[in-house]
Amino acid sequence: MIEIHMQPRRNMEIDLMRGVLILLMIAFHLVYFSSLYPTAKSIVYVFHMPAFLVISGFLMNIEKTMLQFGRTLLFYFVPYCLFEAAYILGAAHFSIAEHINQLTPGIFFSHLLLHPLGPYWYLQALVICGAVYYLVFRLVPLEKWLGRLPWSVFSQSATVLWLRIAVLALLYAVIVLTTGTISATSAFYFLFGVVMRQMRFDFQYYFFPHWLSIIFFAVFVANPSYRNPLTLGGMGIVFLSMSGMLYLFRAVPGKAAKYLAYIGRNTLLLLLFSPIFTLLCKALQNPLAFDTTGMLFLILSLLICVAGSLLMGWLSDVLHLSPYIFGKKQALSRL
Repeated sequence: MIEIHMQPRRNMEIDLMRGVLILLMIAFHLVYFSSLYPTAKSIVYVFHMPAFLVISGFLMNIEKTMLQFGRTLLFYFVPYCLFEAAYILGAAHFSIAEHINQLTPGIFFSHLLLHPLGPYWYLQALVICGAVYYLVFRLVPLEKWLGRLPWSVFSQSATVLWLRIAVLALLYAVIVLTTGTISATSAFYFLFGVVMRQMRFDFQYYFFPHWLSIIFFAVFVANPSYRNPLTLGGMGIVFLSMSGMLYLFRAVPGKAAKYLAYIGRNTLLLLLFSPIFTLLCKALQNPLAFDTTGMLFLILSLLICVAGSLLMGWLSDVLHLSPYIFGKKQALSRL
């Protein structure tokens, strides 16, 4: 999902998709708005973070030295620790959905190390999934081990690739079942993105950007039993949502696409800072109560959350904090 990922060339469609997904995440983290549209929330929660994880697995660049890749993971981990710690402390002092009645050191470190609160679990999942991915694909000499076997089929590159994928899937399953630090959903969809990347096709190749994907998406989400991303129906919803977005992006006007893609390039900032502004947006609820649809509240809240998060990124750059928090001179991508 996030701009630390690298790939050989910029993919406009991926940036647009990340822009839509991060706006959906913010929208349904607004408690007032999500309470007005519980069905929409249940639908969006099926695909928005799984789609992010697919993109992250696809964009995760393991063609780096161990030091370079370790630095990449470090600058997922640093903002994760800073913002997750702040969120935990905030949950103990503010009335939010994940309120902690009595915060103790044990509860604090349990959330920080094992069971994150808020949206920051995503960064923890990237660190864990990315580290295991690099281990299996770069550090385990599978070709050398298999070359000692008498069966030549194991020396074929395609066979080695699928064996690596199988080993990676097994390790993810072990982590999910024994530690609970990442969910089965996170592991599955990140792995799906990894498979896409290793097959070496363009991102769009794997999807079905056609108006029929929107029709099928509507049919799938109409069935409540499909609203689980680990069921076949849920997997279909994730696939169709991504396909439908790729189709709809063709109709987005140039300037709108430019700004939406800009939001997509700054998803890390929005992920990190938007909880601050979603909390502040609660103050809009009573003044805007006359709008029973909640749409005015949503529009103003999104503007505040996006602008506020980008402003915080700009301040990090101006105050020269970005190299220490994000591992780069400029956290805020240019328009």
